[in-house]
Amino acid sequence: MTLVEVVIALGLFLVGALAVTRMFGVSDQAIRASTARTQAVLLGRERMESLKGLSYSDLADGAGVEEKVGQEGNAGTSYRISWTVEKDRHLHGLASVAVRVRWRSAGMERNEVHLATLRTDLSGG
Repeated sequence: MTLVEVVIALGLFLVGALAVTRMFGVSDQAIRASTARTQAVLLGRERMESLKGLSYSDLADGAGVEEKVGQEGNAGTSYRISWTVEKDRHLHGLASVAVRVRWRSAGMERNEVHLATLRTDLSGG
């Protein structure tokens, strides 16, 4: 093997090693984004379940907001959880419940998750 062959082989190896190193950075970003979205969905579902757990008569028209900081892999990520409850004025016993979770990713881009459901008054009153 000549010196030229060794230099060419070393150059090819370095190009491959740099590509693999770049993939680690990209995959790390993807994992962080996925973890943030999962945390947002869990926070939204938690709020939705607490609203669904209320009796229809305790479910008040209106809106609310709550701030939470991420846990585990998302320490430091701030989540803004907002919700609205609208009882239908024409169909007695029907309410629309919506939850929205917003956060900013590491690249400072805004992200949000929406959850919505309908509630009915099964008590008949």
